[in-house]
Amino acid sequence: MAFNFGTTPTFGTSTTTASSFGFGTNTTASKRGFGTTFGTATTQQPNFGFGTPSAATTTASTGFGGFGTSTFGTATTTTPSLFSGFGQSNTTPSTGFANFGTKPIGTGFGSVTSTGIGSGGLGSGLTQVAQQPQQSSSELEVVLNSVYNCCMFGDERDEVLAKWNLLQASWGTGKGFYNPNAPPAEYTPQNPFYRFKAIVYSVKPTVEPRDGFVALQFNKKEEEIRNQDQQLGQGLAAIFGLSQRLNLTLHVDTIRPISASSTLVFIFMEEKSSNGQIKRISNQELASFLLQPTQVNQLKQMGVTDCYPFSCPDKDQIQEYLDNSPAGIDPLMWKQAQADNPDPVRLIPMPLLGFSELRWRYHCQVEETKRHTAFLDSVAEEILKIKSANEAARLKINEYKQKVIELEHRVLEVMVRQQIARNFGVALRPEEEMLRSQLDAVQSQLSSPQFAGRLSELQTQVRLHKQEVSQQSSDNYNMNPAVKDEIKQFLLMQQDAIKSVLDIMQNDEADLKILENDLSKFRSRISANV
Repeated sequence: MAFNFGTTPTFGTSTTTASSFGFGTNTTASKRGFGTTFGTATTQQPNFGFGTPSAATTTASTGFGGFGTSTFGTATTTTPSLFSGFGQSNTTPSTGFANFGTKPIGTGFGSVTSTGIGSGGLGSGLTQVAQQPQQSSSELEVVLNSVYNCCMFGDERDEVLAKWNLLQASWGTGKGFYNPNAPPAEYTPQNPFYRFKAIVYSVKPTVEPRDGFVALQFNKKEEEIRNQDQQLGQGLAAIFGLSQRLNLTLHVDTIRPISASSTLVFIFMEEKSSNGQIKRISNQELASFLLQPTQVNQLKQMGVTDCYPFSCPDKDQIQEYLDNSPAGIDPLMWKQAQADNPDPVRLIPMPLLGFSELRWRYHCQVEETKRHTAFLDSVAEEILKIKSANEAARLKINEYKQKVIELEHRVLEVMVRQQIARNFGVALRPEEEMLRSQLDAVQSQLSSPQFAGRLSELQTQVRLHKQEVSQQSSDNYNMNPAVKDEIKQFLLMQQDAIKSVLDIMQNDEADLKILENDLSKFRSRISANV
């Protein structure tokens, strides 16, 4: 299947969320990039430690999708099996209860990536359907205290400061001081007081893992990628070693901008078996090969900053997303948005926070409209071509019909002549004798004086009627007033044209007289000098 160009991005806003397993640890998440990020970049302490200290784990969103993966579960080791040469082991963690897609470990890009959903077009795809980070109770309590329980000075100034904190929270930016013994509250667009937010709907994706799509994020502009598409194909072919694997074919499916300086490229690979059957390589296997250290270094040299398998979540994962309201969105409003969904089968609600997201969504919608217009123009051209071909075919059919009629007449003439030649010199049959006798009787009746006079009278009446009709048609001719005006205008134009011709002739005659006088004077001077 093919991708439409672009989905509405997540606009790079930062959020703070609680841990997924809930031992009181906080998770700081940062959305980035493009598409329907059902998952955000998170920096968190291990949620399930059993007393063993461990370093913080940093995960980043795929930039295009990922329902927010968790590392709940044991890691498993898998080996690609679809094509030889890619058969190096790679380690992937099993998905947890709330992860929307799997994450291959060790990308070499400084992050762990995940699969995601979002195959719709610009402005029409699943643009921001993400497992939105939920604010922890402590952070929410801090924000509420900064507005409703401000005790910074202990006098009437606290009321003014509380109003200022409420204004900052409504903006979704700034710091709110409310207690001299507590750190200030950080206001983000995910706080409950943020005013510039709405809930929109986007199309659910239809990308499956078997489609084999892998997303490559470049730190280059879309125009630069498109201008270097040949070099891009050659570079990827060198990474996969396609010159030695003739049974593999690499396809660059779609190029989408995700920001002013970043672009997402979707690729998939097909393998041709010995019996001629063609099948796609799975996205996990393809991504696992690209995430090996050697391939990662080669991708970095090409300007790739992220690589991940691209697929959409299942129904259970989408339902889990719908059951948990995003940060900054009231649960009742979230449920009402689901109830107001005009097409729950195809559309899914998502939050829209801030003007940057609105601007990017508008930009994506404009780009999608341009692509739709271009497609409609191509369809219109194709329709015109089909109409022309249809008209040519219709004329050809009429021509052939006329030829068929002519051939039928020729065949009929041949049959008549053949029948005449066949009956030449043969005595008349009884039915022919009966017909001849009837015709002779009719001829004799018409030749009788009674019928002859009657026929002459009818012929005379017909001639008189023709004369009367011709006279009436000439005498009773009525002209339409519009036609009269048109004829009058035409005659006026003719008269003006004749006047113009006469004026030109008179002017030319005067010029000729002047030339004639000058010529005679010139001749007289020449004769005098001689």
